[in-house]
Amino acid sequence: MVALMHSIAAISTSGFNTINLNSFTMASLITLSMLMFIGVSPSGTGGGVKSTTLSAVLAFIFCKLGDKRDVTIGSHRIPSFRVDTALTDIIFYGLILFIGTYVLTFTEHFSFTQILVETTSALGTVGLTTGITADVSDAGKVILTILMYIGRVGVLTFGNAMLIRMSNKEKNAVNTD
Repeated sequence: MVALMHSIAAISTSGFNTINLNSFTMASLITLSMLMFIGVSPSGTGGGVKSTTLSAVLAFIFCKLGDKRDVTIGSHRIPSFRVDTALTDIIFYGLILFIGTYVLTFTEHFSFTQILVETTSALGTVGLTTGITADVSDAGKVILTILMYIGRVGVLTFGNAMLIRMSNKEKNAVNTD
């Protein structure tokens, strides 16, 4: 029941915690992090890359390994722009998670697994913790806050906003020259 409760809490971003996550094994914490990474279905308000994004990426992998030209699930073809969006989303989300985790390993003295749970929870806007949040340094809190903001806005929305902003800066720089 504890495993079911925490699995649902991780994918639904409810933040409910019935026992101390520090009592979990490393494998359990990594599994919990993977569930937080995946998150909910698109109709939900939770974070994560979404289950449909993961299914599109898995379909892409299986179709390409099977030497199929089109990406399909069952007898349904997934449009290429949807596959491109899913791949971009999962790569960008993973990259942001990696960078956030990497930077926190420099600013914090906790185990890698604890840091991974914190960053995945922040980016996925889940609310679960191994209990280290109060002891995270000020720099670490800023990093976690940025991850929460990116996770709430959405990685593709955040990425597109950054690209548009950089493009506008370049246009303004060219116009002033």
